[in-house]
Amino acid sequence: MTKLETTLNEEEVRYRRINNYLNNYIDKGKIDIKKLNINDLDIFIEKYIAGESRVTLYSNIKCLNMILKDRDICIKLNSSDYIEKLNFSENKYFNKREIQQLCNVFSNAQDKFIVYALWNGIMGKDYTDLVNLKVTDIVKDEIGTPLYINVSGRKVKCDEFMQEIVQDVLEDDIYYQYTETVDRSYELNMDSEYIIKVKRTKKTNDGLSHMNKSGVQSRLEMLSNIFDEDNLNIKFTGKSLVRSGIMYIMFEKHISENITWTANEIKKWFKSEGLKGDVSEIHRIYHKKYNE
Repeated sequence: MTKLETTLNEEEVRYRRINNYLNNYIDKGKIDIKKLNINDLDIFIEKYIAGESRVTLYSNIKCLNMILKDRDICIKLNSSDYIEKLNFSENKYFNKREIQQLCNVFSNAQDKFIVYALWNGIMGKDYTDLVNLKVTDIVKDEIGTPLYINVSGRKVKCDEFMQEIVQDVLEDDIYYQYTETVDRSYELNMDSEYIIKVKRTKKTNDGLSHMNKSGVQSRLEMLSNIFDEDNLNIKFTGKSLVRSGIMYIMFEKHISENITWTANEIKKWFKSEGLKGDVSEIHRIYHKKYNE
């Protein structure tokens, strides 16, 4: 399937989904489709399709406009009018104390490392920076304490929490699964050059290969599910963890340097630090997290 075909397929799926949402909304509210008005659509957008990002919101509003046109409803919506309706998930963004508390729940140092490394900005495109980290990328002092990790030409400093994790992850030769199965654990190949080691199988070259993108995503999903019993609804994603770490640095700079984080200040800081990301989105979720 070509990129164009994939995009068209995604748009068709989005169209059907939002159309179904609209039908459900109209049926539940017993709304006359011919009398559908802006107030009705405001409520519908907030309840069904606002999403958490501008990109998602804009795509959904664009699709809704198409649906309204196809139904001969003479209303055209402006995406920018609905920015304030964007959702904010408190369970996706964590400050330093929160992320350390969550990491301490995990049985494996490897899992702590994956989550905390992402929070510290170690990701790369498709998680390449994270999964390609080698043991030799860890720089220690004369007594063996990890000082920093070399990541794509930059140095990521190890705080005390990361130092503990790194020391443990280099020693752990068993991975304990979070299930009650007979084979609850498996051996890791300690000859692997990578910090994050994988299960020994033919496919992984007896555990000598590095973890792949889908492996990280599956691990993050599994680690999120650990908190389901406590009804915490934790959601780990690479992007949200990286953003969490960035926002915590912003918070520290606000406290220590009295910086007021406007969108323009964030843009300048991103440029000076070589950071990438949606500035307007960071601005929105930062103030939701730390000022509300």
